[in-house]
Amino acid sequence: MAKVRDSYQEWTSLFSTEEACLKLLGEWRWRNGYACPKCGHNKSCTLSKRQLRQCNKCQHQTSPTAGTALNHVRIPLPKWFAGAFMINAYKDTMTLEVLRKDLDISWRSASRLSDSVQRAMKDPVLSDFLKAQLLAHGVAISRK
Repeated sequence: MAKVRDSYQEWTSLFSTEEACLKLLGEWRWRNGYACPKCGHNKSCTLSKRQLRQCNKCQHQTSPTAGTALNHVRIPLPKWFAGAFMINAYKDTMTLEVLRKDLDISWRSASRLSDSVQRAMKDPVLSDFLKAQLLAHGVAISRK
């Protein structure tokens, strides 16, 4: 249990701010290069505060969360990632009530968070990112 607790501390420090979460997601999402979803151009610049990629040709802006299970999630990303860790690390004992209390969110938000984590684990972009991060922090991933 202490090992998981230490991993959770490392996890929450890694995903401590909205900017840190977006930066890590962006680095993972565009690790093989960027392609504009609007025009297909492969040159872009990063608008640093929100980690948006802006196409140099058409100026279309893309967020690291765009088109993923995290698109339009209202829970702050640090809480979302903390919840994702808890849900995956404590699969057998995690309840919405525990999520609600530990993350200081409403029951409805806990329910939405749980649903979005399940969607993210099936999302083509996010699932590889989450699984790699979770495995790096000692969380076993089921192969369902």
